[in-house]
Amino acid sequence: MSEGGGRYGERPTPVEGGYTDTDGGYTDGGYTDGGYTDGGYTDGGYTDGGYRPDPNHDGGTGVRRPPRYDFYDDPSHQHEVAYEGEGYVVESRTPGGERPGGGYEDEAHHDDGFHDDGFHGDGFHDDGWHDDGFHDDGWHEEEDGWPVVDGPPSATGDHRGGGHRRGRRRSRHPILEGLAILVVLVLVVVGGGLLWAQSQINPGGHRGPAVTVAIPKGSTTTQIGDKLASAGIIHNGSLFALYVHLHGYTLLPGTYSLAKNSPYSSAISALRSGPTVLTEKLVIPEGYTLDQIAAAVARLPHMGLSAQKFLAAAKSTERSPYEPPSVNNLEGLLFPATYDVRQGETEVDVLDQMVGAFNERAASLDLTDAAKKLGLTPYQVVIVASIVEREAKRPQDRADVASAIYNRLRIGMKLGADSTQAYWLRLTDPNVVPTAAQDDQPSPYNTRLDPGLPPTPIANPGLASLQVAANPPSTTYLYWVEINPDGQLGFASGSAGFEQLQAQCRAAGLC
Repeated sequence: MSEGGGRYGERPTPVEGGYTDTDGGYTDGGYTDGGYTDGGYTDGGYTDGGYRPDPNHDGGTGVRRPPRYDFYDDPSHQHEVAYEGEGYVVESRTPGGERPGGGYEDEAHHDDGFHDDGFHGDGFHDDGWHDDGFHDDGWHEEEDGWPVVDGPPSATGDHRGGGHRRGRRRSRHPILEGLAILVVLVLVVVGGGLLWAQSQINPGGHRGPAVTVAIPKGSTTTQIGDKLASAGIIHNGSLFALYVHLHGYTLLPGTYSLAKNSPYSSAISALRSGPTVLTEKLVIPEGYTLDQIAAAVARLPHMGLSAQKFLAAAKSTERSPYEPPSVNNLEGLLFPATYDVRQGETEVDVLDQMVGAFNERAASLDLTDAAKKLGLTPYQVVIVASIVEREAKRPQDRADVASAIYNRLRIGMKLGADSTQAYWLRLTDPNVVPTAAQDDQPSPYNTRLDPGLPPTPIANPGLASLQVAANPPSTTYLYWVEINPDGQLGFASGSAGFEQLQAQCRAAGLC
């Protein structure tokens, strides 16, 4: 061709299976059946969108791989531009086959080795390179590492000559994808479960009030968890049981006081250590009667003790060595003191403590020998001590009251103690305030009417009263009268002195 300038030389000489240019620059087995038309090889170069050697790249050997094209849309015309690099220079052509710089190209050369926009006989087929590692509508990577060139699709959407060249299609693995989804789901479920478990093990918010829960002997871990959950101490009994089992903890039975909304660590720590024995203080003042002691025992919180059971035990089950065979009553033989009563103890257990405490004090006073010296039994000395306890309001008056009682007993004089009759009256009415008429009412305990001691103690004396009763001072007193509202007593040895004491009592509004 003469149009287009001197870039185009003479046609290459056709040979069997291809063309060889006149300078021996190119041989290709892909061009058959008559060679090349409308622009051949000159100077070892292929025009019309073919091959042209680049001496700067391969030393002028003339051997070239096929150019790789990128197509794009242009408002005026459509260009096909060869990839520049890897030894190629830019070539372009228009859709009509006319080369911008001259020359002519037909897009479908059926008789000259080109077929249907691609190369059939030389490994080019349809819209890609089949036999040379190129396939479908794009240039795929070959083993020699040719890069994939992408570009915008042609205006016509023709992927053969100007479409978007896609890279190698990656194969998909449904099984692996399914496994990945399954793993994600498992992680989500496990993660959610762990968060829930943590909220149970260490619940948020403040702890609630303490509640009492009893764990019976032989309870299983599950049963313990259910009890704690029912009481609101924890929130899930099954998880608690599993937690305890996994850690190998041993939980002990008993009665516990635990806060609601407790973390597992707190509840388990208490259950592993065993129940903290709840202890209450039982205070028995000096001079309390058996009935008063029974009522105090029943008032103990969280103990579940009964006054009636206490009295029944005091009159049948328990006995004191100082109790005569004819008496079945522990009145006077329980020592007034402060006792520690532990949760779980019975009425008999509490009674045992009091009887034991009295026996210890009586032994320390050598009550038996003291009674012999006085010509009395130990039980009678206790009766005297109980009268002293009720008659003397002030400690300093106890000894003189005891001496006056023994002086009266010695001469056979009636004791005339109002406290003995009041005791009898209060057996039926604990709140009674005896009147003068009631003081003269006959009873086994009316020492105004009957000589000697009442049949039983009228109170439970303290140590001080027991001491003066066991070792009374030697006086001549026969009378004692309350002369002051603070409980002060006046003492007299004869009737004249007694009348003076009565006058003082009336003056103080006490008689």
